[in-house]
Amino acid sequence: MMAFAKGMLVSLTLALSIGPGLALQFQASVQRGFKAGCAVISGRYLSDLTLLCLSYIGILQVLTNVHNRYIIGIIGGVALVGFGMSFCLKRTKTSLETSNISTPKKQLSLFSYFFTSLTINTMNPFVCVFWIGLVAIAGGTFGIHSISMINFFMGLVFTAIGFDVLKCYLFSKITLAMNASFLGWINRITGITLLAAGIAVILKTTLH
Repeated sequence: MMAFAKGMLVSLTLALSIGPGLALQFQASVQRGFKAGCAVISGRYLSDLTLLCLSYIGILQVLTNVHNRYIIGIIGGVALVGFGMSFCLKRTKTSLETSNISTPKKQLSLFSYFFTSLTINTMNPFVCVFWIGLVAIAGGTFGIHSISMINFFMGLVFTAIGFDVLKCYLFSKITLAMNASFLGWINRITGITLLAAGIAVILKTTLH
């Protein structure tokens, strides 16, 4: 149980972090509601769990190769910049307009949020490096094939998901000034965050 508790503590630091994932989660929850926010975190955690498993079995260690890291960094950075530009240029609709959208379009929109979140998280090299490092640290602390290591990551993932669901719920309750101008600013802030993350990835990759 000590390992589980340590995983919970690590998740608290992740819950306070600010990045592309949180920006998209905020935008989706405010503009489309709680379900859209949950679609975002579902995509992100599917990506995280996949990267965690790949790190555990050693496949992601290809990123330690300088040439591979350079290629992945450039591709990931360009992808984040592309998503950022799409959000900056995205046309917003008022709450009245979104209330008239048919059910099939709402379902497609939820899938779009899920897929966008999955892609953004997977294409971010910093996320891959984070899981590689965390697996290495946890393996050295608890033993790579130990039950304690499994408990550590269970505590981390379950607690992090709980906090993210709570954040989605709180974000979805933001109803003040819900007009096209307000929603447009949310989209632009999300886009700028993704743009900044993409540029940071490209610069870090090319300058090292």
